[in-house]
Amino acid sequence: KSGIGSIKSTAMSAAAYFGVGFLGIKTVFDKIRDAGLETSRAISVLKANSGGIIQTGQNLRFVQGIADKYKFELTSLITEYGRFTAAATTAGYSVQQQQSIFEGVQKAIKGYKLNPDAADAAMSALQKMMNSGTISTRNFTNLFLRAMPQAKKALADAMGVGIDKVNALVKKGVSANEVLVKFAKNLQSMSPSVDTTNLGSAKNRISNAFSGLAQDTNMTKWTATITNKVADVLEYIRSNAKSLAYTIGGLLAGVKISQFFNQWK
Repeated sequence: KSGIGSIKSTAMSAAAYFGVGFLGIKTVFDKIRDAGLETSRAISVLKANSGGIIQTGQNLRFVQGIADKYKFELTSLITEYGRFTAAATTAGYSVQQQQSIFEGVQKAIKGYKLNPDAADAAMSALQKMMNSGTISTRNFTNLFLRAMPQAKKALADAMGVGIDKVNALVKKGVSANEVLVKFAKNLQSMSPSVDTTNLGSAKNRISNAFSGLAQDTNMTKWTATITNKVADVLEYIRSNAKSLAYTIGGLLAGVKISQFFNQWK
């Protein structure tokens, strides 16, 4: 009875470890690995468009701050800012201006709950206006306003005119360099508060946590330690399988099969 009790306890512990613990650890490892690969690719894009290691670090800290403040998904935001800063730098915008425009528009995108297609359209139109230096009917009215109709008032206030005058002025062409920073700040202030407690924000927080873990040196060492422990268990079972079988057989000697199964249940 003592032997069977010991076997049962060991078996249940092993089942719990390999059925829950081992698979759970594997899932965590997979998520950390995938997050690490995705974040690394995103940072490579940012680095290629930042003009140096120092600026890359400053840009990364800025994006991390925005992601934490509004609960954006970090990896995609890094990639987005990498593309944005490339267009903005080419157009002659300072780092401070770039960050002000990017945060204002991104906050409005989340505040107005734009879907991914609309958000992409708005950011694409914004970069085209920065590159061309002109807020035009093609890029603002036909693209940006379709994605975010509320932006019309933000632009009117930035230009200091009534909302009824916007179309005519944009048709003539408005200098993007003169109004985009104020336009973005208007969007930031007039757009609704961002809900950072909903399910989408919670999922982004989890994703960002895995991205952070993937870049944490201590976490990397910990996962290596756990992996080695699992390898030790597997190697012990492999090398001692025969003796373990004999031990179990010896414990069962003299016990009727029916009694054994009753005890096992």
